[in-house]
Amino acid sequence: MESDESGRVPTDLAPLERAWRADYPPRTEFALSALLRGATVTDAAEAAGICRQTLSEWLHRDPEFAREYAERRREMFEGVRRGLEARVAEAVRTLGGLLRDDDPHVRVAACKVLVGV
Repeated sequence: MESDESGRVPTDLAPLERAWRADYPPRTEFALSALLRGATVTDAAEAAGICRQTLSEWLHRDPEFAREYAERRREMFEGVRRGLEARVAEAVRTLGGLLRDDDPHVRVAACKVLVGV
């Protein structure tokens, strides 16, 4: 979560791409968005214009809110995992190509990377 020079999280966070329940007030979406961007419960509550205790109760006593938060976190981390897998695969292909390079210095350097030297 990015903060300004005072160390506070901005309170003008816009909701993420989707609203999860039309019958819940918009501030629930602001709270979810802030939490998913890495805000603390205190900062997310401030961003949503609610008190910290309210957000804490939503997280611990409102099964639908907690389920939505957990599902969005799962989706977010799954996206990060897929991105990392793609980058690792690309790195392996690159190293494989370097191992076949005509320059022996390049091949040795690639080998050192592979064995962690």
